[in-house]
Amino acid sequence: MPSGYSGKTGQDKNPYLDATPSGSSAGSATAVTSDFAAVTIGTETNGSIISPAIAQSVVGFKPSHGTVSGELVIPLSRHFDTPGPITRTVKDAYLTTSAFINQPIKAELSKEGLKGKRIGILFDADSAISKKIISDLEVAGATVVKGMKLEENQQDFTTFDDILKADFKTDLNQFLEKNQAPMKDLAAIIAFNKLDEARNMKYGQGNLEESEKNEATVASVDQRADDLIKKANKRIESLLTSNKLDALVDLNADSLFLVPIAGNPELTIPAGYEKDGQPVGMTFVGPNKADESIFEMGYAYEQISKNRKSPVISADNSK
Repeated sequence: MPSGYSGKTGQDKNPYLDATPSGSSAGSATAVTSDFAAVTIGTETNGSIISPAIAQSVVGFKPSHGTVSGELVIPLSRHFDTPGPITRTVKDAYLTTSAFINQPIKAELSKEGLKGKRIGILFDADSAISKKIISDLEVAGATVVKGMKLEENQQDFTTFDDILKADFKTDLNQFLEKNQAPMKDLAAIIAFNKLDEARNMKYGQGNLEESEKNEATVASVDQRADDLIKKANKRIESLLTSNKLDALVDLNADSLFLVPIAGNPELTIPAGYEKDGQPVGMTFVGPNKADESIFEMGYAYEQISKNRKSPVISADNSK
């Protein structure tokens, strides 16, 4: 199913060009970048805030896991889901996060936020945009450490996928029961969709059916998730501490699969545009629970770089 598709309203569009709006919080990013809203809330399991924010040239913040309540948020996985803001500026993201985070945060937002910081670079600076990111970080006073790499393997992807399939069935059924929803469980949703397949199943419902068939016990899934989280956290924290880094930075979010698994905070900020108009972002990753410092560094970068440009939206939305 394409990112941004809804069985009720159709396909969400990227206002910058004929390209994916990315997802899954596609509509949240589109509303903000198109000036339909100053702030929206997305939910990230793995990339669902960061990716659409990059694709649509807005700021997206994924708080440290567990610092924001998931109450009344339709779940995918209790182990990884994290609500977070999508906005046009870092300051708006900070103010929004301050309003709903479980513990007070007091970041000092200024142009000095990167001075003296050591930033590990996860990408090769082989394009004009990537070189400008490096330059802007250095102009802001940071020491750039190149050649950093987060190791990941196919087993990480497979384990993560298995956990999601199991969690979705368990967590959704609990959510529906607790909130007295019209649909009592995942099986009822699957059956309802089959009543009007042309509308409700344009792209099928294979993922729902796979999750419904899953028979893994809660205890076994919890153990697998705990092991994967610990592994991801160890790799990230080891990279940060062994190189005495205050944060990592990636081009877009190309190397950050393990970060939302570990639960670290992520902040993506517009970094420029390709020749065809495709937005490009850069993403800060900080130590777990270091949300304040990520905002301070991100704000300083944003003020130095000033990359974001609003999309030109045609009156008839013909594109």
